[in-house]
Amino acid sequence: YFEYQSHPVKFLSGLFCLFVFAGIVNAFTSRSVRLNLFSGLGKNRFFILIMTCVALVQLLMLYFGNHIFRTTPLSIKELIILVIMSLLIIPADLVRKLITKKINKNYI
Repeated sequence: YFEYQSHPVKFLSGLFCLFVFAGIVNAFTSRSVRLNLFSGLGKNRFFILIMTCVALVQLLMLYFGNHIFRTTPLSIKELIILVIMSLLIIPADLVRKLITKKINKNYI
């Protein structure tokens, strides 16, 4: 799907989206030390609003800012692949949190 040699602009557009989506997922995972990703999420509606705006601006840049941002639109299938790839941060962060909890428990 994202081969640089045959479609460099599509590859770079996909990479740009991946970084933004991964940043959004990382913001959700790092906002709490708890293992439950959704813990206390309803208490901070401003955070949800900002992350939604970031995702919408990313999609607007991708689909309507072609000449300004040198992007090319991606198919729905390609977007789904990028979202799934960015969601891989969640299990990695859960492992990090478990290790951190174990280390901190040993020092207390």
